[in-house]
Amino acid sequence: MSKKTTGRPNTIWRIIITLVGVALILLAIRDIGLVAFGKKTTATDVYTSRYSSVDSNESPDKQYKWGVSWTFRVDGKEYSGSATVRGSATSVKHGNTVYYYPFAPQINSLYAKDSVGFGTAVLVIIGILLIVVINKKPKKNTRFKGKTEKQVEAEMTDYDDSVEEYFQNKEE
Repeated sequence: MSKKTTGRPNTIWRIIITLVGVALILLAIRDIGLVAFGKKTTATDVYTSRYSSVDSNESPDKQYKWGVSWTFRVDGKEYSGSATVRGSATSVKHGNTVYYYPFAPQINSLYAKDSVGFGTAVLVIIGILLIVVINKKPKKNTRFKGKTEKQVEAEMTDYDDSVEEYFQNKEE
Protein backbone atom coordinates (compact mmCIF):
# COMPACT_ATOMS: atom_id res chain seq x y z
CA MET A 1 0.00 0.00 0.00
CA SER A 2 1.48 3.37 -0.98
CA LYS A 3 1.56 6.34 1.34
CA LYS A 4 -0.13 9.48 -0.01
CA THR A 5 1.33 12.90 0.67
CA THR A 6 -0.76 15.80 1.88
CA GLY A 7 -0.01 17.97 -1.16
CA ARG A 8 0.84 21.06 0.89
CA PRO A 9 4.32 21.62 -0.59
CA ASN A 10 2.85 21.47 -4.08
CA THR A 11 0.25 24.08 -3.20
CA ILE A 12 2.78 26.35 -1.51
CA TRP A 13 5.19 26.14 -4.43
CA ARG A 14 2.36 26.78 -6.87
CA ILE A 15 1.39 29.92 -4.98
CA ILE A 16 4.99 31.14 -4.76
CA ILE A 17 5.70 30.57 -8.46
CA THR A 18 2.39 32.18 -9.42
CA LEU A 19 3.29 35.24 -7.33
CA VAL A 20 6.71 35.39 -9.01
CA GLY A 21 4.96 35.33 -12.41
CA VAL A 22 2.59 38.12 -11.37
CA ALA A 23 5.51 40.16 -10.01
CA LEU A 24 7.42 39.79 -13.30
CA ILE A 25 4.39 40.96 -15.26
CA LEU A 26 3.79 43.94 -12.96
CA LEU A 27 7.47 44.88 -13.06
CA ALA A 28 7.45 44.74 -16.85
CA ILE A 29 4.28 46.76 -17.38
CA ARG A 30 4.95 49.37 -14.69
CA ASP A 31 6.56 51.84 -17.09
CA ILE A 32 4.01 51.10 -19.82
CA GLY A 33 1.28 51.93 -17.30
CA LEU A 34 3.07 55.11 -16.24
CA VAL A 35 3.17 56.37 -19.83
CA ALA A 36 -0.36 55.20 -20.72
CA PHE A 37 -2.29 55.98 -17.52
CA GLY A 38 -0.05 58.19 -15.43
CA LYS A 39 0.45 61.92 -15.34
CA LYS A 40 3.61 63.77 -16.12
CA THR A 41 5.33 66.72 -14.54
CA THR A 42 8.71 68.40 -14.65
CA ALA A 43 11.45 67.37 -12.26
CA THR A 44 12.53 70.19 -9.96
CA ASP A 45 16.03 68.75 -9.43
CA VAL A 46 17.98 66.00 -11.19
CA TYR A 47 21.24 64.70 -9.70
CA THR A 48 23.71 62.35 -11.35
CA SER A 49 26.71 60.47 -10.01
CA ARG A 50 28.94 57.93 -11.71
CA TYR A 51 29.66 54.91 -9.54
CA SER A 52 31.23 52.16 -11.62
CA SER A 53 34.38 51.64 -13.59
CA VAL A 54 34.62 51.08 -17.30
CA ASP A 55 32.85 48.10 -18.87
CA SER A 56 34.74 47.54 -22.12
CA ASN A 57 32.09 45.12 -23.43
CA GLU A 58 29.70 48.05 -23.99
CA SER A 59 29.76 50.83 -26.57
CA PRO A 60 31.55 54.03 -25.43
CA ASP A 61 28.27 55.83 -24.64
CA LYS A 62 27.23 53.01 -22.24
CA GLN A 63 30.48 51.97 -20.54
CA TYR A 64 29.73 53.44 -17.10
CA LYS A 65 26.90 53.05 -14.59
CA TRP A 66 25.34 56.22 -13.30
CA GLY A 67 22.96 56.84 -10.45
CA VAL A 68 20.27 59.35 -11.37
CA SER A 69 17.94 60.76 -8.73
CA TRP A 70 15.23 63.39 -9.09
CA THR A 71 12.64 65.28 -7.11
CA PHE A 72 9.28 66.66 -8.20
CA ARG A 73 6.19 68.22 -6.66
CA VAL A 74 2.57 67.04 -6.78
CA ASP A 75 -0.12 69.01 -4.93
CA GLY A 76 2.48 70.79 -2.81
CA LYS A 77 4.19 67.59 -1.65
CA GLU A 78 7.70 66.70 -2.72
CA TYR A 79 8.43 63.21 -4.07
CA SER A 80 11.64 61.62 -5.28
CA GLY A 81 12.81 58.78 -7.46
CA SER A 82 16.02 57.17 -8.61
CA ALA A 83 17.36 54.90 -11.30
CA THR A 84 20.58 53.25 -12.42
CA VAL A 85 21.40 53.88 -16.06
CA ARG A 86 24.36 53.50 -18.37
CA GLY A 87 26.23 56.47 -19.79
CA SER A 88 29.56 57.66 -21.10
CA ALA A 89 32.61 58.59 -19.01
CA THR A 90 31.50 62.22 -18.70
CA SER A 91 27.69 62.24 -18.73
CA VAL A 92 24.45 60.33 -18.84
CA LYS A 93 21.33 61.17 -20.82
CA HIS A 94 18.28 62.18 -18.84
CA GLY A 95 15.22 64.29 -19.37
CA ASN A 96 13.19 66.40 -16.99
CA THR A 97 9.80 64.75 -17.53
CA VAL A 98 8.71 62.56 -14.63
CA TYR A 99 5.84 60.09 -15.14
CA TYR A 100 3.88 59.14 -12.02
CA TYR A 101 0.58 57.58 -10.97
CA PRO A 102 -1.82 60.22 -9.59
CA PHE A 103 -3.01 57.81 -6.86
CA ALA A 104 0.58 56.90 -5.86
CA PRO A 105 3.22 59.50 -6.84
CA GLN A 106 5.83 57.36 -5.06
CA ILE A 107 5.71 55.14 -8.15
CA ASN A 108 7.46 57.29 -10.74
CA SER A 109 10.04 57.19 -13.47
CA LEU A 110 12.23 59.63 -15.35
CA TYR A 111 12.91 56.94 -17.98
CA ALA A 112 9.43 55.45 -18.50
CA LYS A 113 9.36 55.99 -22.26
CA ASP A 114 12.89 54.63 -22.72
CA SER A 115 12.40 51.37 -20.82
CA VAL A 116 9.61 49.89 -22.98
CA GLY A 117 11.09 47.39 -25.41
CA PHE A 118 12.20 43.82 -25.97
CA GLY A 119 13.04 43.24 -22.30
CA THR A 120 9.50 44.22 -21.31
CA ALA A 121 8.01 41.66 -23.69
CA VAL A 122 10.37 38.95 -22.43
CA LEU A 123 9.41 39.57 -18.78
CA VAL A 124 5.69 39.49 -19.61
CA ILE A 125 6.06 36.24 -21.58
CA ILE A 126 8.10 34.59 -18.80
CA GLY A 127 5.55 35.71 -16.20
CA ILE A 128 2.63 34.35 -18.22
CA LEU A 129 4.43 31.05 -18.86
CA LEU A 130 5.17 30.62 -15.15
CA ILE A 131 1.54 31.21 -14.24
CA VAL A 132 0.10 28.96 -16.96
CA VAL A 133 2.55 26.08 -16.59
CA ILE A 134 2.43 25.88 -12.79
CA ASN A 135 -1.37 26.11 -12.63
CA LYS A 136 -2.11 23.71 -15.47
CA LYS A 137 -4.41 20.96 -14.26
CA PRO A 138 -3.13 17.46 -15.01
CA LYS A 139 -5.36 15.47 -17.32
CA LYS A 140 -7.11 12.57 -15.67
CA ASN A 141 -7.77 9.36 -17.50
CA THR A 142 -11.55 9.38 -17.91
CA ARG A 143 -11.67 6.57 -20.44
CA PHE A 144 -13.33 4.11 -18.02
CA LYS A 145 -15.16 6.50 -15.72
CA GLY A 146 -18.76 5.52 -15.00
CA LYS A 147 -18.55 2.11 -16.70
CA THR A 148 -19.00 -1.29 -15.18
CA GLU A 149 -16.31 -3.95 -15.32
CA LYS A 150 -18.21 -5.86 -17.99
CA GLN A 151 -18.51 -2.76 -20.20
CA VAL A 152 -14.79 -2.10 -19.87
CA GLU A 153 -13.91 -5.71 -20.63
CA ALA A 154 -16.14 -5.59 -23.71
CA GLU A 155 -14.32 -2.48 -24.99
CA MET A 156 -10.87 -3.95 -24.53
CA THR A 157 -9.62 -5.49 -27.73
CA ASP A 158 -5.91 -5.44 -27.07
CA TYR A 159 -3.80 -6.55 -24.18
CA ASP A 160 -2.04 -3.38 -23.12
CA ASP A 161 -2.07 -1.65 -19.75
CA SER A 162 -5.76 -0.71 -20.00
CA VAL A 163 -6.73 -3.21 -17.31
CA GLU A 164 -4.21 -1.67 -14.94
CA GLU A 165 -5.55 1.81 -15.73
CA TYR A 166 -9.08 0.67 -15.02
CA PHE A 167 -8.28 -0.80 -11.63
CA GLN A 168 -6.06 2.16 -10.63
CA ASN A 169 -8.83 4.62 -11.50
CA LYS A 170 -11.36 2.46 -9.66
CA GLU A 171 -9.35 2.76 -6.43
CA GLU A 172 -9.30 6.59 -6.61
